[in-house]
Amino acid sequence: MSYKEVHNSKIVNKKTYTAKDGRSYSMLELTYPNFSYTPGQFVMIQTPDDGFNWAYPYLIYDSSPDSVTVLARERASVFKREAGNKEIVWGANGTGLTNPPALIITEPAAFFLAAPICKSYPEATLILIGDKASVPEELCPDQTVFLTDIKEICSNIEAADQICLMLNLGTLEPLMSQVSETARKKTNLFVSTQIGCGIGACRACYLHSPEMQAGFPVCCNGPFLPYNQINFEVDRNCFTTFI
Repeated sequence: MSYKEVHNSKIVNKKTYTAKDGRSYSMLELTYPNFSYTPGQFVMIQTPDDGFNWAYPYLIYDSSPDSVTVLARERASVFKREAGNKEIVWGANGTGLTNPPALIITEPAAFFLAAPICKSYPEATLILIGDKASVPEELCPDQTVFLTDIKEICSNIEAADQICLMLNLGTLEPLMSQVSETARKKTNLFVSTQIGCGIGACRACYLHSPEMQAGFPVCCNGPFLPYNQINFEVDRNCFTTFI
């Protein structure tokens, strides 16, 4: 557990991206002095206006020496915020992705998580389980493939060196039940637990571990974890659903 310095920040730039089916995302650049990060890490953002508001984690899309950029979906608390609005930010949090992915797999509901990983690893292939109309094309890498056939997706997983998944459990479990143990060992998964503080103190995101009696915090050890490290029988109720 480590303390993360809290910064009084503000939004300096905002851009909206809208898919053909109407899904929208806000790209927000916030002030943050001397910021640096590892792909796969996140920042916690809290809005101070109008009394107390909970903080939420946002994967880091990009950065400059004095700012951090995040992508917010419509349900996010900062989605409707505008340039000039004040925010409170801390991070970067988590360990990031230790192995660069060759294959990134997501679905429209979790695309806001995949886009920052695609930005960090432009050489990776993105498989989107869904239709082109469900995501903004300008946020997709050149090597984006839209698939719905599970067997075809599994073939891509088996052939890839490193895999990164951002999926609902209802999509994840039938997919991973059809791949080999070798493929599972090459897979990192975004673990969609509730994250309250981002530093492991509130225990909202802890998962069970045979090595650690108290379990381990996803916000510090993740949010991307090796697929085989997760006990889905014990902790599947900890996963939230991306609508």
